[in-house]
Amino acid sequence: MIGSQLDTTLLDVSVLKELDLNAGVISILLSEGLIKLDKKSNNLEFYDNILFQHQESGYKGHNFTDLIAYLEDIYFFEVPEYSIVKSDWTSRVACYIYSKNSSQLILDFEENVTDFISELSLVGSDNISYKIVLSCLFSNTYKHAFLELYRLIERLFPISYLKEFHSVTDTKLKFLDFVTELETITKWRPREDEAIEKIFINSKASTRNYFKAFHSTSASLQSQNDYTFFYSLRNSIVHFRANHLELELTNKQWNLLLNATLFLIDEQYSANNEMLK
Repeated sequence: MIGSQLDTTLLDVSVLKELDLNAGVISILLSEGLIKLDKKSNNLEFYDNILFQHQESGYKGHNFTDLIAYLEDIYFFEVPEYSIVKSDWTSRVACYIYSKNSSQLILDFEENVTDFISELSLVGSDNISYKIVLSCLFSNTYKHAFLELYRLIERLFPISYLKEFHSVTDTKLKFLDFVTELETITKWRPREDEAIEKIFINSKASTRNYFKAFHSTSASLQSQNDYTFFYSLRNSIVHFRANHLELELTNKQWNLLLNATLFLIDEQYSANNEMLK
């Protein structure tokens, strides 16, 4: 992990184990151009103390710790043998690390949101795109964080329409391949508002309670049902038409909504795990 100031004590050592840096690792990172000078370092001091020292007689090389003082922050981890994560879970591991280091994020996510993302990164469905979850974490506005999670909901749109149809057709195509062929050939697309309504209606009461908690924060939200508002909020962000009013939420409300959306994603991806492979 390069370029962030992490508090590695917040990470579970049974999940990830931090390793000490050594000259070999630093040499490889430098030779491959994977690491840069820290923006806060003094370039002139680096030139004087490091870059041109080899021109002096009697130069015997630098200790790698001399270089580290001028480089971006570097962290080196290994996955323990009995860790719950796998070594190829790059995006999932990054989600775990940054959800535990919220000080490195731009948005002020509440602890229940980052805790849920941390849990999701470790035990959530393999079919969730954790690159998108990571983009949510790195968003610079709550609106964009919401849109990233909305993209994960979009993946679920065809299921309520085509799940039964796929099961009765004599096809060897996996569900998502079947959907791709159908949409490509027929140009059919699920209606977003109807698809969202179906997803919400088919979700558990416990999941919808998180949306109720969000809607309970204002009288205007209480007057709207959850799936209609969910879709209208998306439209208000991505469109700039006369009939799309810009909706403003407080930080507290955004966190409640993001938390509810994460619960919906976790539930629906788990319930439809086989369909989404």
